[in-house]
Amino acid sequence: MPWDEHDEIKVAHYTDLLRSALLGIFPRDLERSTGKFEAIPTATLLKKSGVRFEPGGCILDMKCTRRNFLVWLCVLTIPHVEANMSSETIFGNTRALENCGYESMSHHFTNFLYFMRSLINSEEELDLLMTEKVVSNKLGDDAEVVKFFERVVDGIAEPEHDIWCGISDNRNAQVTFRDV
Repeated sequence: MPWDEHDEIKVAHYTDLLRSALLGIFPRDLERSTGKFEAIPTATLLKKSGVRFEPGGCILDMKCTRRNFLVWLCVLTIPHVEANMSSETIFGNTRALENCGYESMSHHFTNFLYFMRSLINSEEELDLLMTEKVVSNKLGDDAEVVKFFERVVDGIAEPEHDIWCGISDNRNAQVTFRDV
C-alpha cells in the first residue's frame, strides 16, 4: 500500500508493528467494522459449490470475485498462511494485542484467524488449501496444523464484528455462501 513519506508512523509496541505488517496496513489502521461476524462453510463445502481458492494480497485485501469462464466461478482470494514453529506465538501475541491492548484497535487479525478456522476443520480442508497454495505446512504433520488453527482462536470469544461481513454475501459479485 503506497504511503507518503510524510505520513506519521505510529507504532505503540513491537507486536503492533508486526500486526500492521501482517494486515498490510502499515502505517495506517482502518476503522472498526460494524458488520456481524458469520462463520462461512468449510473449504471442502465451498469447493463443492464451485468456489476456487487462490493465494494473494494481504489480510485486508481478501475478496471473493465472480468470474465467467465456461460457467460462473467464484474465486476466493486469501493471503498465504505459513504454519511454522513461530507462527502460533506470533499469531497468539498479535491476537492478544488486538483483544487486550488498545480499546480503539480493530480486531482484523483476530477475525482473519476465525475466518481461517471456519475454513479448516479437518486434514481434508487443510490439504485442499495447501494444494491451492493458500496454506503451507512447515510443522510436518497435517493434523498438527489443523490443531494449530484451533489453538490460535481457543479461549477467546467469537468476534462481534467482521471486516469480511460482505464476503459471504457479496452483492457486487452476486455470490453467496449461505446456501452451501
